[in-house]
Amino acid sequence: MNKCGGLPLALQVVGAAMPKTNTVQDWEATCIKELPKDIKCLVNLQYLNISDTIISSLPKELVYLKKLQYLICRDLTGLGKIEEDLMSRLQKLKVIDVFPSGWVDLEALKKLKKHNSIKGIGMRVVSKEVLQQLSCLPTTRLYLANVDNLISLSFDTLSCKNHGLLQSLYIESCPQLEQIVMNGSRSHLNDLKIRNVKKLQNIIWRDLSPPDFFHVLKVLYIWECNLDNLAWLLHLPCLSFLHIRDCANIETLFYIEEEREIQQQEVSEHCPTFPALKFLLIKKLPKLVSISNFALDFPQLSRLLVYECLNLKKLPFKSGINNNNQRILIDCEREWRESLDWDDATIPSHLRPRFKTDENPNECSTSGSK
Repeated sequence: MNKCGGLPLALQVVGAAMPKTNTVQDWEATCIKELPKDIKCLVNLQYLNISDTIISSLPKELVYLKKLQYLICRDLTGLGKIEEDLMSRLQKLKVIDVFPSGWVDLEALKKLKKHNSIKGIGMRVVSKEVLQQLSCLPTTRLYLANVDNLISLSFDTLSCKNHGLLQSLYIESCPQLEQIVMNGSRSHLNDLKIRNVKKLQNIIWRDLSPPDFFHVLKVLYIWECNLDNLAWLLHLPCLSFLHIRDCANIETLFYIEEEREIQQQEVSEHCPTFPALKFLLIKKLPKLVSISNFALDFPQLSRLLVYECLNLKKLPFKSGINNNNQRILIDCEREWRESLDWDDATIPSHLRPRFKTDENPNECSTSGSK
């Protein structure tokens, strides 16, 4: 059945139409606009999922769902603060996920710490004090936005050390943040986004190498930052999507010290660079002159997008590039593509450029390699 078909009417009569013995309600990605007050009639409800809907607030009637264990409200635009009264009265709650727009305030978090049943929290972090409380709780998804007075961020403080399973971390507009320390045991992070953190210059690795620490990381966004070298990304085993944009000062994305370059190229035969990367997007890097100071493997790359990187004149593909005998799609400007220099004349035959049309800059046209 179509999830939207007839659903608003069903919600209007939820108390009468739905069995009061119902324990699960999954309305994810449906057309509902709000939860009705009659939701309180589902007294046996244990699992409620309203993620990816246009609901923007939670009704106070949720406090009557005494048996509720899972409250999943991801990707609700404008959700905001979750009332403290709701947190204190849902005594059996195991998981609350209001990531990325919803949050629980400091006092409510202190009460959650007393719930021995809590197994997972996903939310927006609005202050350094809230972040400190979360270090003792099992977080799964965190969105740090506009957190003041945060100069250094240690990864092992983002979740309870024994039970934390942090899967998604977004860091945005933290004006004083200068460094992130990657410490502790192997992370479970799948998705990392860092945006508009202008003072961030250092990523520090303490206990494990980047491939061991980020052994399951798949998606990485780095926007509007001043990091000057991203060489720690080279051998992440599961990274499949990488988007770098609006980094005004970066000149080389992946730089290896010259004395190590030969050794690195020898090692890469057994440990290829970017072993799982399928999509690489780079945009608005005005000072970028080189993606890397040595040739890269990209064994799985299927799409490369390059826009507004006018000083970039070479691509770091190895000679004899062979991506399962398929050409790599390159979205780019025609003028930039025609200005590229090639150390190996055979490389363009492995690439398939696609250009924005002059009539509609949002549309692309394809062209054979030149």
